[in-house]
Amino acid sequence: MGDNGAIISWSGVRTGRERKAMQVWGDALAFYEKSATDGRIESTETIGFTGGFRDMIGGFMIRGDQTQIETFLESDDFLAQYMRAALVADDLTVTRCTFGAQMARTVGTYFAQVEDLGL
Repeated sequence: MGDNGAIISWSGVRTGRERKAMQVWGDALAFYEKSATDGRIESTETIGFTGGFRDMIGGFMIRGDQTQIETFLESDDFLAQYMRAALVADDLTVTRCTFGAQMARTVGTYFAQVEDLGL
């Protein structure tokens, strides 16, 4: 499985747009699932936060290799879906993330720099 991903998250629904938010959420869920089925990303999950992640309440996590994630996040259909969500959700954010071997390489680079600086 790819070691790169992104979390598309939000902190709430804009007052008065609750019904539209339900529609946009359903459309987004279908969009991410179809993107995984089509191989544009490796997988998607719906996630909820129980506190501590910048006051976010929910989101979608997508996974893939670095090229898949970069290409997907720069695509016109992702941008359109993101803009629809921004019209009904508060604090919509895309946060890139790493997993597995990629995260281990990142931590290894950090530790090497700490050693190099004698910290």
